[in-house]
Amino acid sequence: MAKLIIFVKYYFFIWAGENPNERKHIHIFRTNSKNVKGAKVWLDDLSIFERGDFTEKELNQIKKDLDKYYELTVSQVEKVLNGEKTKAILIKK
Repeated sequence: MAKLIIFVKYYFFIWAGENPNERKHIHIFRTNSKNVKGAKVWLDDLSIFERGDFTEKELNQIKKDLDKYYELTVSQVEKVLNGEKTKAILIKK
């Protein structure tokens, strides 16, 4: 698991060994680890594929943050997929 971006309440990550034929996506979990199931978001259109145990309000905020930090998120994903070392970026808001 490569953590890409850490927000105050949740973090974005990808699994390093995921299926390369699947659409690019990220997984989201709460930073306090109270999730049993995380969300999965396709990066090409920012649609929610799996909502996990997030509320609708949380998912709306996640989509807003993904939209705001889209280029940074995609850049981090590309680095991981290309085998480059990445360090999680902490965003305090």
